[in-house]
Amino acid sequence: MIDPTLLHYSFAFCASHVHGNRPDGIGTVTVDEKERFEEIKERLRLLLENQITHFRYCFPFGRPEGALKATLSLLERVLMKDIVTPVPQEEVKTVIRKCLEQAALVNYTRLSEYAKIEDNLCNGKFHKHLQDLFAPLVVRYVDLMESSIAQSIHRGFERESWEPVNNGSGTSEDLFWKLDALQTFIRDLHWPEEEFGKHLEQRLKLMASDMIESCVKRTRIAFEVKLQKTSRSTDFRVPQSICTMFNVMVDAKAQSTKLCSMEMGQEHQYHSKIDELIEETVKEMITLLVAKFVTILEGVLAKLSRYDEGTLFSSFLSFTVKAASKYVDVPKPGMDVADAYVTFVRHSQDVLRDKVNEEMYIERLFDQWYTSSMNVVCTWLTDRMDLQLHIYQLKTLIRIVKKTYRDFRLQGVLDSTLNSKTYETIRNRLTVEEATASVSEGGGLQGITMKDSDEEDEEDD
Repeated sequence: MIDPTLLHYSFAFCASHVHGNRPDGIGTVTVDEKERFEEIKERLRLLLENQITHFRYCFPFGRPEGALKATLSLLERVLMKDIVTPVPQEEVKTVIRKCLEQAALVNYTRLSEYAKIEDNLCNGKFHKHLQDLFAPLVVRYVDLMESSIAQSIHRGFERESWEPVNNGSGTSEDLFWKLDALQTFIRDLHWPEEEFGKHLEQRLKLMASDMIESCVKRTRIAFEVKLQKTSRSTDFRVPQSICTMFNVMVDAKAQSTKLCSMEMGQEHQYHSKIDELIEETVKEMITLLVAKFVTILEGVLAKLSRYDEGTLFSSFLSFTVKAASKYVDVPKPGMDVADAYVTFVRHSQDVLRDKVNEEMYIERLFDQWYTSSMNVVCTWLTDRMDLQLHIYQLKTLIRIVKKTYRDFRLQGVLDSTLNSKTYETIRNRLTVEEATASVSEGGGLQGITMKDSDEEDEEDD
C-alpha cells in the first residue's frame, strides 16, 4: 500500500502544474497533459473510495497510524475542481456516506458467508445470539410495513386517477412493488431457524393475499361507481379508466402467483383463494359493463317503441304525414339512431380490444355482450308478436342486427354463439316483416335488407 501522504503531495504537485498555479508564473499545459491528469485523477478517486469502503481490511485496527485520516483528506482534495475552490462539505459527506453504506454490505456479506461455513458458528451460539437479537426487530419491521402498505392502499385508492401505469394503475403498481420488495428482503435474510423462517414466509404470503384482496375489492367498487357516472345514451364511450381497472385485475392475478403461493400444502389456499376472488370479480365487472351496453340498447329500442301501432305518437305521426304529403314531399325518418348505435358498438369494441391486456377477458365480454344484445332485441320483438313493425322500426332493427352480427364476427366471436337460436328467431321475424313491408310499402326499404350483401359491407368499410 502506497503511503497516502506521499500520494497527497504527488497529486498536489500535479494539480498545481495542470491548473497553472506554479511559482514561476508559467501556466501553460498541453491538452494531452490535462487529459492524462483527469484520467489519473479519476482512477485515484476510485482507488480512494475503494479503500474507504474496505477500511476494515485496508486499515485494520487503524493501522498504519493516521493513514485513514490522510486518505480522507486526499479524497477531499481529489474532489476539488481546482486547487483554490474548496469542495462543498455536503458533496464530501455524500461520497463518504455511499462508501460506508457499501462497506456495511461488504462486511455483512463476508460475516454471513463466514458464519455459514464455520461449523462452530453455523446454528451455534453466534446464530442463536443473532436470532435473539434480531427476531423481535424483524417482526416489528414486518408489522410496520403491513400497516404502511395498508395505509398506502387506502390513501392511494382515494385519490386514484386510474391513468395507466405499466401493467395497472399507480396504486396497484406501488402495492405490488412493496409486497415484492418486502418478501425479497425477508427471503434474503436466510433465517437459520427453520420454524421461524417458515412463519415469516407464511405471514408475508397471508399479508400479500389480504392486500391484493383489498386492492381487488376497491377496484371493483370504483368500477361500478365509474359506470354509474357515465352516459346512458349512444354517446357513451368506454373511458380509459375502465380498461385500466380490467388491467389491474390481470396484473393482480399474475402477481398473486408469485406473492401468495407457497410450496407447503395448506398454504396453497392463499393463492387459490385470491384467484377465485379475482375471477369472480372479473365476472361481476363484465356483467356490469354488459348491463351498461344493454341499457344503451334498451334506450334505442325505447325510441323505436314510439312507432308501435296504436300508440298516440304513431297515430299522430301517421295522420300528420298523410295530411302533409298532399302538399309537399315529407322526408322519411333517417337512420341516425341505428348509425349512432353502430358507431357506439364499434368504438367500444376497438377501445376494449386495444387497451385491455387479457384476451380471455375480452372474448368473454364480447360473447356475453352479443348474447345479451340479441336477447334484448328478441324480447322486444316477442312483445310485439301481434303487431306489424313500423317501416322505421324495421329499417333500424335490420341495420342494428346485421351490423352487430358482422362486427362481433370480426371480433372473433364463435359461430356457435353468433348463430344462436335467439339470433335465428330475430332473423326470421325481420325477414317476414321485410317481405310484408315490401308489399305494403310503395317505396320499400330503400335497399336495407336482412339478406347478406357484400356491397353493404364495403360501404361500411
